[in-house]
Amino acid sequence: MIYADNGATTINKPDVVIDAMVEAMKRPWGNPSRGGHAFSLDALKVMDNDRMTVADFFGVSAYWNLGFTPNSTVALNIAIKGSLNPGDHVIYSPWEHNSALRPLYQMEELGVELDMIPSSDGSWYMDDLSKLYKSNTKALVINAMSNVTGQKAPIEDVKAFAKEKNLLLILDISQAAGVVPFVFDNSWGNTLVAFTGHKSLYGPRGSGGLIAIGDISMEPVITGGSGIHSFDKRHPTTFPEICEAGTGNLPAVHGLAAAIKWLSSSDNKGHEDYLYALREQFYLGVKDLPGVKVYGGHSREHGSVVALNIKDIPSSKISEILDQRFGIATRPGSHCAPMWHLTNGTKSQGVVRFSFSLFNTKEEIQKCIEAVEILTSEL
Repeated sequence: MIYADNGATTINKPDVVIDAMVEAMKRPWGNPSRGGHAFSLDALKVMDNDRMTVADFFGVSAYWNLGFTPNSTVALNIAIKGSLNPGDHVIYSPWEHNSALRPLYQMEELGVELDMIPSSDGSWYMDDLSKLYKSNTKALVINAMSNVTGQKAPIEDVKAFAKEKNLLLILDISQAAGVVPFVFDNSWGNTLVAFTGHKSLYGPRGSGGLIAIGDISMEPVITGGSGIHSFDKRHPTTFPEICEAGTGNLPAVHGLAAAIKWLSSSDNKGHEDYLYALREQFYLGVKDLPGVKVYGGHSREHGSVVALNIKDIPSSKISEILDQRFGIATRPGSHCAPMWHLTNGTKSQGVVRFSFSLFNTKEEIQKCIEAVEILTSEL
């Protein structure tokens, strides 16, 4: 079986991730920040060390400004619902995943004004973004890398625009983390960064987080036990407590930290180049096949993703044949990115997404190419 659905989740994890999660379950680590005894204190030390590991990977010097969440969906809900108020205006991209869109739509019902950057083919441009700016614009919500095509947003331009206009930037790096290097230092201005651990960071499901940079003012979205200020009626608004109501998932956090250490090791130096080489090999192998349409263009900054359709055949049918006949796992359909599909006219057909990881090989990519070639000649 060739697994080419890593954009959904990487199912091949480094052994060190599994070992770390087992360690977290077997060691006598208590509830971090929920007691003064050795078991609780040891757990707190582990959590702090893991937080520093993850923060350092993203270039975050103030590691306590990284709060752990179960995934980027929860992180985006906290960021969007916690920072916006009725009367605010928000600009968002046509690449947004439903994990950002649905919280935005909920806020729209409460009086937040929304504008999407226009697009005719899924692409979008800074000139169109700047034209949407208004006096009450509060935030930009931007997906750093399309989960459909792997296209990278003009992140540096977005960053500069947000700083110039003193806007809050809410950045979704679910697909980009582990594919594109980031340094989230003070040059970012006021930014909230949502990430998940189970994709190209090779961490476990149930791991992710929210990073706060600059002067961030937020209200808590999920409230409960925080380990501090127990007699206050309101949940703390400070990081990381604003993200971490209740008992944290220490095994997942410990597994994520182990994954990041593995990804950052000398053995994986240049892993971004390897991922791009896999994408390049597949893209060049299928782009000129008769009846194949590849979406999202082609550039060096793409993630290891190729989205395509074959003629007018439903993407679900193509993905089913790839699975049952060729043993290739792909993702068909809408990929929880409705605005991208509406602007590309693929609402009904969807697209077939091939997405690769460090555990894929060039030989597997060639087999994927050959399978698509066979289908184009037969269907």
